[in-house]
Amino acid sequence: YLTTPAGGAGVALGSSLDRPIGDAAWEADSQGLIVTVPDRLTNALYRLPLRGAPQRIDIGGVVPGFPLNTTGGSSTPGLGRALSANGTIVFVGSSTKQPPELFRYSAAGGTAKVTDFNAALTQYDWAHAEAIAFPTTPGVTADGVLYYPPGFSSRQKYPLVVYIHGGPD
Repeated sequence: YLTTPAGGAGVALGSSLDRPIGDAAWEADSQGLIVTVPDRLTNALYRLPLRGAPQRIDIGGVVPGFPLNTTGGSSTPGLGRALSANGTIVFVGSSTKQPPELFRYSAAGGTAKVTDFNAALTQYDWAHAEAIAFPTTPGVTADGVLYYPPGFSSRQKYPLVVYIHGGPD
């Protein structure tokens, strides 16, 4: 909620986002917030302007945060000191084929990896992952991540391991 220093009813900035906000940082001009949110199978960065609709920040195929277990998700990164006066954001990011590193995002330059702390891990043949959706018994469409084994061949049969967690209450 946003209100004046004198108080008042306030305005819910993120109500149309329909996602819980993990962390937030004010933009230098105080005209909006940059926020981290869990977004289906991943995390996302959004801009919440004081006026107008939330805008997802396109950071390419990088997931902000540290990877969690085999669900395909990651922890929601903190934004303390991550946002510069010119709007550049620095965050820890990863993907199924990219171990965690520091990334920089700017509206003018897009997303770029700025460290190689885990370069030694890129020598491995990591599993390819694909987002999938499927119907559930109650009629809700659920999301999942399908991981293919390294060296996958469609001509070969593989065992399937299912890791079920969460879900509607």
